[in-house]
Amino acid sequence: MRKPSDCFLLFLGVLTACGQNSRQKQADTKAARLELQILPPTTVDAYLRTHVGFTSTGGELRCSHLPLGADSARTVIYVWAYCREFSTSNPTIQSGSGLAWPLVLHLDRSSGVARIMSHDVPRMGNLNRPDQERLFPAEVRSHPVFNNSKAAVRTYYDSLQRAVGGKGSNLP
Repeated sequence: MRKPSDCFLLFLGVLTACGQNSRQKQADTKAARLELQILPPTTVDAYLRTHVGFTSTGGELRCSHLPLGADSARTVIYVWAYCREFSTSNPTIQSGSGLAWPLVLHLDRSSGVARIMSHDVPRMGNLNRPDQERLFPAEVRSHPVFNNSKAAVRTYYDSLQRAVGGKGSNLP
């Protein structure tokens, strides 16, 4: 049975093996290491399952994410969230609802341990770009996942999809 931490490590391993340029690989590795210093990736994935992802067919919800960075005070982390619903009762349905979008996670660190308190997500449509500019610093927005070209982000989506269990196959 695959543990959530295995999914994140699988995602990072697949991501670093993919065809990124070395500068982007370094930036992704730095963001992942920074996140690990703040809170465990499994905490982020659990928050995504509980507060962001959704189901429409009563299936199993799985989430993973790509760390994109943090603010200097480490009270905000930026992630690209990916959640997918997998059918547990109907093998002909490979997946149900899903999402893939950027999030700003707000942390409370007052107790000495970081806890995710809330999140912000850019609105859809004409408000998306202004919200992205308001919510995410330029260095985060320069990541390829913010690029509208499907070819530019395919590697990341494929990695995230494998991290949550593929396209409904090999479910634990």
